[in-house]
Amino acid sequence: MSLLPQQIPPQTAPVVREINGQLLLDKNWWLFLYNIAQSVLGTDGGLPPSALIELAGADTDAVGADTAVLRAPIRNLEVQIEGPSDPINLGPLSLLATDALLPDPLPQAQPAKSISVGASTFTYTAPADGTVVVTGGPASSITYVRQGTSIATGLIVGAFPVSRLDQLQVAYGGSAPTMTFLPR
Repeated sequence: MSLLPQQIPPQTAPVVREINGQLLLDKNWWLFLYNIAQSVLGTDGGLPPSALIELAGADTDAVGADTAVLRAPIRNLEVQIEGPSDPINLGPLSLLATDALLPDPLPQAQPAKSISVGASTFTYTAPADGTVVVTGGPASSITYVRQGTSIATGLIVGAFPVSRLDQLQVAYGGSAPTMTFLPR
């Protein structure tokens, strides 16, 4: 048996490679993963060397296309370690491995939350990042407050981006403006 690699294969090294139309686990990656298993599980009561042979005949109760590769015998070890054999087809496994590389679906926007405006000067504290929309009224002044620092906006209506725990102080005379929080 060849020596186990003493270092992690570089990120540019392919995990699988194609030989005669079959996808095979790269020898260095296989030896690296085997070395990790031996280090973690050990040879005393952990993973015995015969486990590879036993895994080849193992059967599972799992059903479905995702487990088809798990039921196939482990043969590419012999191919990788200079022995003749029929290589295992890793095609479905490579599909599963690359599935994680697909982009996540775009998140859906959270629903708008109506803010019950209290007496003037009303202070709203943002529960999360988002936007506070002030309409109607109109307000006589709108002020940002972040960590104790107040900034007058000079506006009486508008959409105001806020971070979590930012405050928006709205002063008004007469009827209260309408305020809505749009979480990010």
